[in-house]
Amino acid sequence: MKSAAKMKGKRWFVIGAGGHARVVIATARACGLPEPQACLVDDGSEEEREPIHGIPLLSLESVVGQRGLFFPAVGRNAVRQRLIRQLTDQGWQAISICHPRALVEKDVTIGVGTVIAMGAVVQTGACLGNGVIVNTGAIVEHDVSVGDCVHIAPGSVILGEAVIGSRALIGAGSRILPCVKIGEDAVVGAGSVVRDSVAPNTTVVGSPARTA
Repeated sequence: MKSAAKMKGKRWFVIGAGGHARVVIATARACGLPEPQACLVDDGSEEEREPIHGIPLLSLESVVGQRGLFFPAVGRNAVRQRLIRQLTDQGWQAISICHPRALVEKDVTIGVGTVIAMGAVVQTGACLGNGVIVNTGAIVEHDVSVGDCVHIAPGSVILGEAVIGSRALIGAGSRILPCVKIGEDAVVGAGSVVRDSVAPNTTVVGSPARTA
């Protein structure tokens, strides 16, 4: 987790230019971090789109060969994972950002490229992997294990000792009950209550949650 003091004078970039990038920039500003140099995109849209919160858009290709700090502000879990690996292999360093109005216990483990948004709570003993999104008002209870590039959507709650596999999506307002295991690439629909473990690559919805 980079503090404002440690970031002083350092250049960093936001990867992405959508709604999640806007949230990341707002969160970074709330933390007192320096402004990112640019939002980087790899879809050729940089010349067609307006700046994001005043931050200019550049193509990812335009900074090839450079090295620096970055935050992977892309909502799609698999794409976010690919970007973290790609840029890290090129010598870049991913940073993590935590909103000052989030509550995160001191013994929580946080991987690189992870954002904890405003109003989120992450309790003691929890472990968050790389590229995790703990979105607005989400709660991660004690001793929960969250794999890489998981998205925990706004208002969702993951109860104690649950295990969330990499790239899973935990839908808005959903509830994962204690000790439940959610497999890799699984999707939990918004508002669902998950009482039983979910296999990888499976979508569940409802209360209690059932395979869609």
